[in-house]
Formats: sequence, C-alpha cells, structure tokens
Amino acid sequence: MKKLLFILFIMPLLTSGQQFVDQIKGVYWDGSEEKFTDLELITGVFTDIATLPNVSGLSQGMSTFDKINGRYFFIESTMGIMSVDAQSGTILNNYPNTLNLHGIEYNENTDQIVGTYWAGTEEKFAYLDLGSGVFTDIATLANVSGVTQGMSTFDKINERYFFIESTMGVVSVDAQSGAILNNYFNPLNVHGIEYNENTDQIVGIYWTGTEQKFAHLDFGSGLWFDIAVLPVGGITQGMSTFD
Repeated sequence: MKKLLFILFIMPLLTSGQQFVDQIKGVYWDGSEEKFTDLELITGVFTDIATLPNVSGLSQGMSTFDKINGRYFFIESTMGIMSVDAQSGTILNNYPNTLNLHGIEYNENTDQIVGTYWAGTEEKFAYLDLGSGVFTDIATLANVSGVTQGMSTFDKINERYFFIESTMGVVSVDAQSGAILNNYFNPLNVHGIEYNENTDQIVGIYWTGTEQKFAHLDFGSGLWFDIAVLPVGGITQGMSTFD
C-alpha cells in the first residue's frame, strides 16, 4: 500500500472534450526510490507518474502547488526546493535551500515561493524568486519562535500567509510586506489548517480526547466553531490540502 508523504489537490484536463478529473498528487517511497503518483478520487486508484531520481530525504508536509503552470514543489534534504511537472513527473528545477526555508507556499500573484526560516535569533519571512533562485528576506516576524512543521496555508486573493506558532496560535502575515496582520489563539490545537477562499475562513481538525473534529476559524471573532465529528483516528501532521 502506498503511503504518500505529501498531498496536493489538482484538477488536470485529460484530453480534448473530456471532463476535468479530481486527483490528489503526491510522492511515496517504494523501498528503493521515490515515486511521484496520483490518486484518482472517483475510482480510488493510485497511478505512478514517474520516478524522482536522486530524491530520498523529504521534509514531511513541506509541499505546495502551482495550479496555473502545473508545478508541484517540495523540499528535499540535499537538493533543496524542487519543482516537478505535475503531468509528466519530470523534475524541472531544484533550488538549494540555503536558508532552510520551511512552511513553503506558492504565491501565484508573484510567481514566488514564500515561507519562514530561523535566522539564529529570530524568525524571518522570505521568498524564493523562481527565475533567479535567489532568496530575499521580506521581514522579521516579531515574537515568533516555535513554528509547527508543515502547518501553513495561503490566501491568494488577499495575499495572506498563515502558519501555526506554538504560543501565538494561527498567525496571518501580509505576503508583500511581511507585517503580522493578526494572530488567533488556538486553544483547541487545531492542525492541518487550510484557507477556504469561498468563506474566508481557516479550516482544520483537532482531537477532543475521544474523537476528531472538523472546525473553522472565524476571523471576525477569532473563535473556532465545530463543523462535524470525523470518524477517523490518527492524523499525520502537515498532510492536508484544499479543493
């Protein structure tokens, strides 16, 4: 059974005249090499797309997707931030991750990868220019220290970057200036956060002690509201995506 390390949602067009088909894209280790694969959501069938040569050490939950150009990005321990053609599985590029940028998200408005990194004394918000491969600091994130791996999401409409900080909760950052716009306390320890542009809310899941709940964060009040109980058990950190 395949165990995906990253999951991203895309809707690729198959052939002329056909419908869009919902798929999950991701990677998995088959015992000897890393594979790029997709899950067809209607049939539940996984199909390998390509082998990813020289890829082995992957950072859990560190992936993002460019739906405009069909590029899948993830972090590899030695090769840095890698881009893969989502249709062919061809590795398009790798960008040495000299800053150890994490919590990566693709900003389609600027064609950049944004994320945060620890500079030794403070957390920085930065971007990777995909044309030059150069990282540029945007701002220092004041009072931010404990960033939860793989817990980030992006609002492309308002250009807000969200991540979970251990004491501040869900933090929103202006993706252009790096200014912290707000922080929303996370008393429920909601994780697997994703931004829902249809409702302008953050959604995620949390464990009550007896069951998993699906909930949303209301930005106006800063309160979390339960949506439903999920009949699931163990959740893998950082492994979520949104359609």
